[in-house]
Amino acid sequence: MSRDHALDATRTFAIWFMIVCHVARLIYKEGYQFNDNEGILSRMRPPFKQADLDGTNSLTTEEFSTLFHNSSESIISTTFHAFDSNQDLVLSFKELTSGATRVPLRPFYMDFSLDIEPLCQALFMTMVGVNMLYSLSLTRKPEHWNRNQLRRAGELYAIGFVFFIVQYGVQWPWSFIGHGILISISSAIVLSIPLVRKVHYAYLTFIGLWTTLLTLNILDIRVGFINAGNGPFMPHVILTVFGVIAGGILMNGTRKHQKWFVGAMGLIFIVSLTQLDFLQYFTYPEDPSAPYGRRDYKATYKVLGSNGLEQIWGLIQGEKLRTSVKTYYNYTATSIPLLMSLCTGVYLFFRALGPLTERLSPVWSIGRHSLGVYILHLILVALCTVIFGSIRPFESALEINFALAVIVAICYGYALFKERSRS
Repeated sequence: MSRDHALDATRTFAIWFMIVCHVARLIYKEGYQFNDNEGILSRMRPPFKQADLDGTNSLTTEEFSTLFHNSSESIISTTFHAFDSNQDLVLSFKELTSGATRVPLRPFYMDFSLDIEPLCQALFMTMVGVNMLYSLSLTRKPEHWNRNQLRRAGELYAIGFVFFIVQYGVQWPWSFIGHGILISISSAIVLSIPLVRKVHYAYLTFIGLWTTLLTLNILDIRVGFINAGNGPFMPHVILTVFGVIAGGILMNGTRKHQKWFVGAMGLIFIVSLTQLDFLQYFTYPEDPSAPYGRRDYKATYKVLGSNGLEQIWGLIQGEKLRTSVKTYYNYTATSIPLLMSLCTGVYLFFRALGPLTERLSPVWSIGRHSLGVYILHLILVALCTVIFGSIRPFESALEINFALAVIVAICYGYALFKERSRS
């Protein structure tokens, strides 16, 4: 079987998509605009960040006092409580600048990418199934293929575990079952190994998983790792099983089966878009009875400082940890048909370009090294927060666009280096 450049292009599109979504979180969606007579407040953001020692984007009285070295404790206390409109003994930057006008900071295309981020995750998970079929057809030692896939799943789990520990520290049970998309890919690989060799079993698996997820959604049952949290099993793995089915038809099926499959995906896409508002579908509607494609899940963490290493050191030192609630969204069973059709559409778009997709092969280099690029871009995004000392260090479109360009350029440099070293 020759190289599937449409598959490389689809993976590249998914990587671009994910990099944009992650970089977009390095800048606030909106900022504050001040009148001339409030110019002093507009210059408060840098010292506010510097005083925010624990990275919570809020100041305690002690942290607030570091902004005013020459003021008395009574003046500082009076000023602090005057701004503390929530009366919760911490002062957010929003409270400090309560009289300001909010203006957009994040570029529109980044906001749009975050609005449709479920498509990014769906593309990755669907491509896992397609890629497993593709790799089995290309392997020279089929008898070693299962072992190689299990090793890859173990590597992904270990990488996700390390990233989680560095970011959040020790969190029970999330340190083991809440690594985000990496644990989803790892789980999907393990489940799909037997399905790739006997693709007809994938149909039964898909129906069983989808109906189970639909039942849980209808009953509004949310179980960490199973259908909720950071990297849930069911919503993601179902799409990988779909990828096995789609890959089996598009790569090995008859012409008739391929036409039926494409027609079915087109029909699902049309019906979905006529019945749903796509851009609003993945947010909560005003009417809770309306169809929507997400369920939120709140996970409680015990944190200290701005990263997991500080939290672990605090645990060793016996310091008191504070509670932080992280909210994760997970798409529902009703959203999966729409995502299936969109993922199929992206792949078929590149496949329909024919020779042009092949001629653009150098552009798809990061798709051919998607795992390494994924890990590299996470490191680069994390470095931005470490170097600039803030979870959202950028404050203008120019800064965030420049950061995106640099990260993408480094990722392409890595991919091209890998390809040259292999040739």
